[in-house]
Amino acid sequence: MATHSSAARPPSRSSARRVLLVSAALAATLTGCSGGFNAQTNQLYQPGPGVSVRQDGVYLINAIVVTDASGHGTLVGALVNEQARTDTLESVTLTGSHGVSVNVTILPGTISLPPHQAVQLANTGAVRFDGTLQPGATYRITMTFRNGAPISTLIPLISKTSTYAQVPLGPVPTGTVRSASNP
Repeated sequence: MATHSSAARPPSRSSARRVLLVSAALAATLTGCSGGFNAQTNQLYQPGPGVSVRQDGVYLINAIVVTDASGHGTLVGALVNEQARTDTLESVTLTGSHGVSVNVTILPGTISLPPHQAVQLANTGAVRFDGTLQPGATYRITMTFRNGAPISTLIPLISKTSTYAQVPLGPVPTGTVRSASNP
């Protein structure tokens, strides 16, 4: 008569390795989920030196003012019209410390913003500044639109370097009408 042993056999080496690998994978997966609402992936990320403002109607994305040593500057960044209809950038003001205003010119007069599209301002140098521009400082920029809510934020001024070599700078062409909201 054969006797059966009720004692369990010890696990083989391959079984022990599988259990170890599954445990390690499970631990890594659970550790990645432990950030909760404060996880880094839930935090806003501000790449580069520019500022971004996302509010009703039109977004201003990664905006800076690039300036030369002669008091000329250009707004660099993108405007994204998040509305279902075309909007228009109608005026811009730029104010430095102590309330000193800078002359602003929108070269075509206004800038059309098609719905759900980005308009890159650096490509054309359409928004130009002329006055006391101090690289490294922040100025208050205010932008008004025909339909969207106005944008008002602090914006950094950066010296023209090789990174911004293609940005058009220089005096505003003669005969150009300045932005209506500036002196």
